[in-house]
Amino acid sequence: MVTDAVVVDANASVTNRGTIATSLSPAAAAAVYAVRTGAGAFTNTSTGTITATGNAIAGTSDSTQVYAVRAAGTLVNDGAISVTGSATSVPTGGNEGVVVGVRVDGDASTLTNTGTISATGAIITPVGTGAAPEVGKVQGVRLNGLANTLTNSGTITGTKDGVRVQSRATGTVTTIINEAGGVIRGAQDTGISGRAAAAGATTAAPGANGGANGIVINRGLIEGLGDDGIDFSSVSGSTRIDNHGTIRASGSVDPLGQAGTETNEAITINAGTVNNFAGGVIQSQHHGIYFVVSASDSPLATGAGTVVNQGSVIGEQGYGIRFFGAFNDSVTNTGVISGGNGTAIDFGAGDDSLALGTGSVVTGAVNGGAGADGVTLTGTGSHAGTFLNFETLTVSGANSAWTLSGASTFGGAGTTVAAGTLTSTGRLLGKVAVASGARLNASGATGALTNSGTLAIGDGAISALTVAGDFAQGAGSVWEVDIDAVGGNDKLTADGGATLAGGTIALTGASGEYQRNTVYTLLTAAGGVTGTFADVTSNLPALGFTFLKPELGYTVSDVRMSLVFSDTTFASAARGAAESRVATSLDHVKRTAGGSLAPVLDEVARMTPSQARTAFAQLDPEVAAINAGIGSVSATRVAGLVSRRLGQVGAGALAATPGASSFAGPQFSFAGTDGDFGHGAPLAAFGGMSSDPGAAWGGWARGYGMLGHADASGGVGGSDSRTAGTAMGLDYRLTDDLTVGVFGGYSRTDLSYDGRSDDTDIDSWQAGVYGGLTIGNSYVNAQAGYARNTHESVRVVQVGASTFRPRADYDGHEFNGYLEAGHRFHLADGFGLQPLVSLQAGQIVQDAYSETGAAGVRVEKATSESLRPSVEVRLDRAFTVSDDGAKLTPELRVRYARELLDTDQSVTASFVGATGGSFVVPGRSGSRDIVGLGAGVTAAAADGVAWFLDYDAELRDDQNVQAISAGLRLSW
Repeated sequence: MVTDAVVVDANASVTNRGTIATSLSPAAAAAVYAVRTGAGAFTNTSTGTITATGNAIAGTSDSTQVYAVRAAGTLVNDGAISVTGSATSVPTGGNEGVVVGVRVDGDASTLTNTGTISATGAIITPVGTGAAPEVGKVQGVRLNGLANTLTNSGTITGTKDGVRVQSRATGTVTTIINEAGGVIRGAQDTGISGRAAAAGATTAAPGANGGANGIVINRGLIEGLGDDGIDFSSVSGSTRIDNHGTIRASGSVDPLGQAGTETNEAITINAGTVNNFAGGVIQSQHHGIYFVVSASDSPLATGAGTVVNQGSVIGEQGYGIRFFGAFNDSVTNTGVISGGNGTAIDFGAGDDSLALGTGSVVTGAVNGGAGADGVTLTGTGSHAGTFLNFETLTVSGANSAWTLSGASTFGGAGTTVAAGTLTSTGRLLGKVAVASGARLNASGATGALTNSGTLAIGDGAISALTVAGDFAQGAGSVWEVDIDAVGGNDKLTADGGATLAGGTIALTGASGEYQRNTVYTLLTAAGGVTGTFADVTSNLPALGFTFLKPELGYTVSDVRMSLVFSDTTFASAARGAAESRVATSLDHVKRTAGGSLAPVLDEVARMTPSQARTAFAQLDPEVAAINAGIGSVSATRVAGLVSRRLGQVGAGALAATPGASSFAGPQFSFAGTDGDFGHGAPLAAFGGMSSDPGAAWGGWARGYGMLGHADASGGVGGSDSRTAGTAMGLDYRLTDDLTVGVFGGYSRTDLSYDGRSDDTDIDSWQAGVYGGLTIGNSYVNAQAGYARNTHESVRVVQVGASTFRPRADYDGHEFNGYLEAGHRFHLADGFGLQPLVSLQAGQIVQDAYSETGAAGVRVEKATSESLRPSVEVRLDRAFTVSDDGAKLTPELRVRYARELLDTDQSVTASFVGATGGSFVVPGRSGSRDIVGLGAGVTAAAADGVAWFLDYDAELRDDQNVQAISAGLRLSW
């Protein structure tokens, strides 16, 4: 029995602009319609309203149906179409009640909806006996024809399904297009569902079980509020779903009280392709996409599944994507795939493939299942989950860069980094191969590892890598190793053996103070090490460590690296003679030196060239040459001037004026080449001989102090000296014209040096004999002397952050002779003029010595000689100051001398702790021309006692010495 409001069975065109309504519940196995048309055109305009009200209670022999519209051909709805009624199934016979808004009949029929289509009502499934009944259908749209097309930009809702695909033939394609703004919703079940043999994915031939292919293109919203967003799990063909919008499954599970336990999925299909484009969302409370025949997790499917995802696929409590069956399924992802149960993707038993590209985010593990499964990584991205049951992982694309932080095992061919970069911070087990031009940054663990490209342990920080198997380094490959200054480094530990066929270790050092001889263990292989690396490089020069380089060493099971001297010489950094001689010496000995020189070399080795130049200047023992010159007979004999106020024996008129200065004492002073007065004064000159013609004996004593300064000159630094000493002598008149005497004395000189904290103290003990012969107003004097000098020196050498204080105690000797001849002229008014000439000769010997302490040097024995003629003029006048004949005699002196032999003192030195590497340290080259000026006063009493005070100065181009002396003389 059929009861309809409007029926047009012929191929006609029907347009509704008003209201069509029916309210009638059909009898069992019957159907009612508000509108029913044939294969023509039906249009419900925007002002049109079509409603049907009635309950569909299935009969035992067939379904019972209520439709608002049933039509074929071209259907257009711009208005409102609705049906309201309950759908009741019977407990026997397997028949259901059907309540549908629009049923599309006929092959190639189309429905375009911009309005609303709704089906509302209760779904009643009574409990009874017999076969399990069909669930009642309350559906917004049912597509019953072959190759039907639905285009929706309005709203389609049904209590059970928004849209039902009911096609039954094979070899055709049913297409559903949900445009932007369009809504297809199943209020208690599924947004779009498909009957058995009802849908497919592409225009390819359907599966062996028959059925039509189907296409769903979504730019709007498709959702199932009770079960699935799209469910084509009962379709034996294949389906293609292109999603640009949202496909969603939400709400409670199994709201219709169906037998068994179900979960909801955003998409369930048995085979085909899901293309989720950028911005597309596929989301479910349970699973995102299922490839399965039914939604009961039965391990069945009818064909391979393919997912290409650029948007989001989210299974909130279950899988992101799951496949069933032994098919070759594939997933290509550049979007988000998330599985709330811990598994993002679960493949079936076929040979499956997973391709991850730029933008890919996979939250959860990926299970390849049985079969030969592979993962391909391109572009850039990261994955924190685990890959399970995959046989291969391939990284391809020259600009690819991927990071894996989970624990994965690839049990077949394993991992191949064919191009680009793979970073693994977890466990990457199975074989791992890095191709030429590719890069692996790995920490944690890998399987057997073969590197033909670039390997780095970690990614810029010091890390460790365990290789569960053998390690092989290919020719032309690079292993990058991070190190720090305190001996930390990336380390590879292999459970098997290590085979090295060349390649390069490229070290990257962090900032720090690197030390020579620091040892790093880079590789340990339990099965032993075979072969060597071809080269090792580092960034140490870029960090300022020009003089350090890495050097590899091998043991049975280890590869070690030590920091040693680089091929860059110290001499290449030096500037100037002083730096160059030290740098050249250190270059000669640096690889063999030890002992006290080792810490010095350690400091220099870690310096920049600029810092090294400062160190070389500090290490130069120029003070050794300066010290060798102190006391040299080539020195100015200023100390002789301070004693020329001493008396003279005989000489006619001189005897009448015993206080006059008439003995031009010897010019020996043992003074330094820098003008320092040095260790000992010319002692015979300090006291002179008795001025009393009637006295046979004379004795004298004098104290003196001297200050000397020498400017820096000729590459030798400046210096200052401070000398204090005392001298005394005793002489005896053998005849009226001949007197002889002996003298002795002690002095201490302290030396300091410009720009240095070095210090030297020199103690000198002197002894000698002297004599004088007078012939009228002329005289000849002579002296021979010896001095023994002891030196105590400490140098302060600042090398980098270390301060060294090498010390030395050593001796020296001086031998000297002096000859002088002069004549005294008595001038008017009591003035006396005394010209004289002299010749002095001498030799100084400094013993060889070695400093103690780091930075110390050995200085070889040094000898220098002097021969110096001089001329001098003295002018004095005696004044009687008391009735008893006491006299006061002032005197002025001027002198010129010229050195004929040595004018400088060089020493040969080498560093303690090394063999060889000696170098010459030049001393100061003093001027050959010397000018002396002096003034003094003598107070002589009639009882043979005389007191004197003198000031003398010696002047050279870049040196000066000043002296003050005072003493007394006794005659008896």
